[in-house]
Amino acid sequence: MKSYKLIVVIDYSKTNFKCIENTKKDLIEKEVYSMIVINETKLKQIKRKFPNLKHVRELGSKKRINYLIKFSENFDTQFFECVVCSLSLEELLLIFKNKLYNKNIKILVLDDHVFKKSNKYFKNKEKKIKIIKEGNVRDPKLKNLCLIADGLANLYRRRKEIFRDKEKIKKLENKISKV
Repeated sequence: MKSYKLIVVIDYSKTNFKCIENTKKDLIEKEVYSMIVINETKLKQIKRKFPNLKHVRELGSKKRINYLIKFSENFDTQFFECVVCSLSLEELLLIFKNKLYNKNIKILVLDDHVFKKSNKYFKNKEKKIKIIKEGNVRDPKLKNLCLIADGLANLYRRRKEIFRDKEKIKKLENKISKV
């Protein structure tokens, strides 16, 4: 049986509260971390499933909500080995350590902010993991994964603003906690 390698992407999303109305501040999380893990054999399928991804920050404020709603409707966990969002980087790193560390990880892409905060955590000479800062990613397939992780982090961070219905929020939270 052939052992496939995994690609892990960890992203960070934060709120610039200067740009948000006071009435919405309690609906939006201050910062969120997302982690997606995919088997390298599914990269082409992912590109077909998510062909027109954008970086959420680059969208206008009115387009962001519509983009995130569509992203939520199209997001499917079946392509991923693991999908997690957390308000704490420490919690995400604990999940990585307990569930993924001993797996066959080929590439680890870290958001530049995460890279700065956790560089020592991921440096391990005995493991042959290629660690890439998100800002240095050149491969279009990896960029696509970074945009998925970005969309996921932003969607989770703004879920209470986008979906006022508690059942929809719970459904989304369950969908993106596949460990």
